[in-house]
Amino acid sequence: MQNELFRYRLTNLPEVVKSDFCASGLSAEANTIATALGKSIVDAPEIRGEIVSLLEPHSEQQMAERRNSLVMFAVGAALSLCHQGKTQILVRDVASEANGMLKSRGERVQLSAEKMGHLLKKAGLRTRRLGSAGNGLVLDHATQVRIHQIAAAYGCVGSTGDKENLHCPLCA
Repeated sequence: MQNELFRYRLTNLPEVVKSDFCASGLSAEANTIATALGKSIVDAPEIRGEIVSLLEPHSEQQMAERRNSLVMFAVGAALSLCHQGKTQILVRDVASEANGMLKSRGERVQLSAEKMGHLLKKAGLRTRRLGSAGNGLVLDHATQVRIHQIAAAYGCVGSTGDKENLHCPLCA
């Protein structure tokens, strides 16, 4: 068996290296796993499809957990403020926006600026001191791209309801 696997690797390595297989319709983590596994399988699209179908339940569970988490509200609020054309946003403004979103859903949870900072950090958005006003995010292009990537991973791109995001090239 070891010799057969070795022979497979040697004969199919060029195909694996130039493979453009990319799984879709999965969470970011499941997509990475499916793509890595699928690229190593040559001339067997049905097996690639099976890999994706095996990871779908795990992916759906991840997305469902994210949609109901406070981190999703933090990311959604940051995305909403990102679409307002500001050059920087304060954590307290993100908390206020998220609290409005939570209130509109009938939630009683109120997020403080401190808690919001922790939620943004957990999502992968690191805030920094923006002078005497407090901590926040400088909305340079790289940060805007990062917010959109994280929002897509949490399933909140296009769900903020802002009219500004209709013409956002990063949302497309």
